Amino acid sequence: MRSLLPGVTTVEQTEFEYTGPEGDGATRWLGEPPGGSRGQNRTSADAAVWWRDGDGSRRITLVEWKYTERQFGTCGGFASRGNDQKATCIQWRREDFDAHRDCYLERGDTSRNQRRYWEHLAEAGILLDSYRGQACPFMGPLYQLMRLHLLAVYVGLVEPRAKTDVAVVYFEGNQSLLAAPPELHGLDRDMGLAWRRLLCNPESFRTCSAEGLAAGIREVDSALYAYLRERYGV
Repeated sequence: MRSLLPGVTTVEQTEFEYTGPEGDGATRWLGEPPGGSRGQNRTSADAAVWWRDGDGSRRITLVEWKYTERQFGTCGGFASRGNDQKATCIQWRREDFDAHRDCYLERGDTSRNQRRYWEHLAEAGILLDSYRGQACPFMGPLYQLMRLHLLAVYVGLVEPRAKTDVAVVYFEGNQSLLAAPPELHGLDRDMGLAWRRLLCNPESFRTCSAEGLAAGIREVDSALYAYLRERYGV
């Protein structure tokens, strides 16, 4: 697992479709619709892994596994038929942007658009100073990465002794996934590097190839590796 979890010595726990600690704390902190479920109306990581590194420090990594997807998800608020402010999304002006007024997901006129993503950006170490695009920075593929990062930050608030981060697993041949759209080229043409340039702590995000992960599995469990290769092509 070292290609995914650098310096790992022990894996203590794993959970799939992880939406945060028990209870509705993460949902309320993110301002997401009440009554949501894993993978629906809630920010969900494909997996969460609790582990220890060589120093004995407790780590929690949220994992997003891109098996067939050719891109990261885009903002559902922009695509929503109820969004009558799409012009603001396309022509985004940071200097006079007011999330409660200008962001469909945050304006608070229904139970479904009371999100608090913008509210938490600064404390989560997401800085937009270097972004120079015309559209909202989270209208496209950064939207999913931003939400996963916020979820990881919340987990760290609940478990302050644990260091949290986000990792994306993808196939090396999936070049379209990490190809940044034109509006992000001012940051970088690689999606992972573009996102890291907006983070105060770039080390809180990393990518890992499925091939590298499979190679580690092959070293310790040839039968499992053979199964994964036959079923998933890794």
